[in-house]
Amino acid sequence: MIKQELVSVVMPIYNAEDFVKLSVESVLQQTHRELELIVVDDFSSDRSLNIVSNISKVDKRVKIIKLSKNSGGPAHPRNIGISQASGKYVAFIDSDDVWKKDKIKLQIDFLKKNNCDFCSTDVANIDANGNKIRSNILVSIVKNYFFTRSFKTLLLSNFVNLSSVLLSKEMLGKEKFNEEKNLVASEDYYLWLTLYNKFENRCIFLDKKLVDYRIVEESLSFNFSKQNIRSLYCLTKYLLEHEESSRFKTLSILFLYLFLKTFMRK
Repeated sequence: MIKQELVSVVMPIYNAEDFVKLSVESVLQQTHRELELIVVDDFSSDRSLNIVSNISKVDKRVKIIKLSKNSGGPAHPRNIGISQASGKYVAFIDSDDVWKKDKIKLQIDFLKKNNCDFCSTDVANIDANGNKIRSNILVSIVKNYFFTRSFKTLLLSNFVNLSSVLLSKEMLGKEKFNEEKNLVASEDYYLWLTLYNKFENRCIFLDKKLVDYRIVEESLSFNFSKQNIRSLYCLTKYLLEHEESSRFKTLSILFLYLFLKTFMRK
């Protein structure tokens, strides 16, 4: 039997007692058994750490890192987790999302088949109770049939869901999540832009819904606007920090981004 490659799974947790058990179990129940789950507790004040600690007593693949103070966002805990990763591949999952049991195996097979190093997948949106949220049909058609997954389209919309990502540690290299406070909730977008810009021909999209992505509805209109502002800031920062992006190109992309976001809500 061919020995499986080790996959390091990084999961930051903060006051996630309602969903963290399901998320952790979805990782540990993967058909790809050779993995380590690095859980970084961002100074939770609920039962999150206790729940994960109990699981770690049964499954030694779970490693727990406790931070002495809250970081104010998931970027720092993720970077801590990455620094402790020893696998050939690194994957990420948020503490309220759930993986399909064959996610890791399918992604590794897909990467090898296509000689790539970065794989994201499609996701199924679910609510707080785990019920499927119906997607906008028009938006789905546009994304599936007219929307190629490339660096250019990534500039217009972040099609990479963090909990779906699996990449080689070699590709990740010294890159990490930007810990700037203004990038909270869009720090992953900044990293995907960086990696796609450098290694676009080694990035691939697996068109299977291998993640249940949880959307907790507090205020849909508020959250939508707030996330768009964060994404717009992230995109502007990225473009302005890269010399190959002219001012005209930057303004053109930002205008198109705003236009699309006005008429196409995810």
